[in-house]
Amino acid sequence: MRKVHQLNDIQNAKKKLRLQRAKNTVIMSEEIISEILSYLDSYDAICSYYSIPGEADTHKLNKRIAQKNKLYLPKIIKDNLTFYKVNINMDNLSPSKINPLIKEPSTQTALHGNNIALLAPGVFFSLTGSRLGRGGGYYDKFLSTFSGEKIGLLYKKQLLNEIPKEEHDISMDLLYIHDPSRNHLSTFVPHH
Repeated sequence: MRKVHQLNDIQNAKKKLRLQRAKNTVIMSEEIISEILSYLDSYDAICSYYSIPGEADTHKLNKRIAQKNKLYLPKIIKDNLTFYKVNINMDNLSPSKINPLIKEPSTQTALHGNNIALLAPGVFFSLTGSRLGRGGGYYDKFLSTFSGEKIGLLYKKQLLNEIPKEEHDISMDLLYIHDPSRNHLSTFVPHH
């Protein structure tokens, strides 16, 4: 019974944090985008996300990754997150049925390869690499079987000392922390 109460406490703490999320988006400068791209250049495929307000902006970054023919974006099919290839000119995107602010691939060339990096969205991230998403569990489910590098992309204001964590929550391998006030990008390797 105690474990059930602890789980409820964790879930309630997560709900409270989600209510504090930022609603605005700051566009990343070309300098920041180039810095991220130089790190990602060695990967054969890059899973990213179509950012919405409150998440680290990926629109320009995704265009640059697509130009290298390496971009995969998520689509939810039958409660599972699956990543599909995005065309070089990004003309195969359509609004998501779940959230019309999000665009997802309309074609279905599935993710393949071994040398893959994933840029994960989040409401908040912690110094231990924990990620708090929007609560659907899609990313945690996908990441539980993902063997590539997991990278949290966030604004400085989204970094917390700690986040309530459940057993199924997957931590990031690396955090890219964008501080828009200084146009600065920090890289942080969490200690799990």
